[in-house]
Amino acid sequence: MAKVSIITPTYNHEKYIAECIGSVTDQTFTDWEMIIVDDGSTDNPKPICNKYPVKYIYKENGGLASARNRGIQEATSEYVFSFDADDILRPDTIKEYKALAEPNTIVTLPLMAFGSESYTARPEIASFELLKKRNCIYSNSLFPKELWKRVGGFDESDTMRLGLEDWLFWMECAKAGAKFKTGNYLSLLWRRHPKSMSESSANPNWDKITKYMLEKINRPQL
Repeated sequence: MAKVSIITPTYNHEKYIAECIGSVTDQTFTDWEMIIVDDGSTDNPKPICNKYPVKYIYKENGGLASARNRGIQEATSEYVFSFDADDILRPDTIKEYKALAEPNTIVTLPLMAFGSESYTARPEIASFELLKKRNCIYSNSLFPKELWKRVGGFDESDTMRLGLEDWLFWMECAKAGAKFKTGNYLSLLWRRHPKSMSESSANPNWDKITKYMLEKINRPQL
């Protein structure tokens, strides 16, 4: 059993996947498993994935939340690291995340954007009340698989297929009593491009998605 399961959904990211996987195999922390979930891509990343020591799963297209859930279901580790297929890890990323890992805790570290935008972003220490106002946790974060089970995983509804599924997940974790930690290591190169999900789907549907999220998160617990 590996100590960290790296879960990477991919949808038509064949041109990025080798660089993504290579940044994992180059990690200084080596006790990991990587699970790549191909969410019904129309390109063909499988031959590339098969060149590396990763687990490749193909599924019919169901959206990012369903791909994340499928990968986490397969994870054998206590801790899960969510990692997007068009991004790149810096060499000590998994080591730094694992050093901060704790039960019932979500860890997120600073990142550097590149591509169509270039900047450094540092996360805030989240809370339930803060997350209801804005998403201050990056999608590339580490959390216990047990916490994912407790909140029922990522929301796979039609509305959340439009994007921001990670934000709702963080809010549901916070409502369930999760804690949040961050550090100083610049962990990740976050690829910014016009065809990203945030630009093509989440931002145009922002009002619809956030209305759904707040209605769901404000429902009384049974």
